[in-house]
Amino acid sequence: MSRRKFNKEKIVKTTSDIAGKAVDAMEVAADKTEDAIDMTKEKVEEFMNKPEILEAKENFEDIADKAVEPAKTAVKSIRTKVSEVVIQYGEDFLLADIEKAVKKDAANKKLKGDIKIYLNVSEKTAYYTVNGEGDSTMKVHFS
Repeated sequence: MSRRKFNKEKIVKTTSDIAGKAVDAMEVAADKTEDAIDMTKEKVEEFMNKPEILEAKENFEDIADKAVEPAKTAVKSIRTKVSEVVIQYGEDFLLADIEKAVKKDAANKKLKGDIKIYLNVSEKTAYYTVNGEGDSTMKVHFS
């Protein structure tokens, strides 16, 4: 088996030449990529500023603005709504009236916060708490 003698200087020079050519090729590719990006940006800007595109954008915004209210109305008309709750115990009592009376009683007592109402139909009384606290005076008769 014969041994070849390698010339280190020749190997280093050849490798350096190849590396230099690769760097040159990458620089050219980077420059061309930057040019292509710049041209693309210019074309997009030019297209987006065309009168017909600007007019279409305005028309779309107008249509969208005009569609908001009818859409809200349509959603409201689809929702199921409870108009009132009636408690029947010898006579009819509206839950809304009881709630109003409890709020008024709490306001008269200068109580503010989260109100919870507990109905005792047999006593025809609505007991309530404010912020989880209550006492024997926190009640309203609904008879």
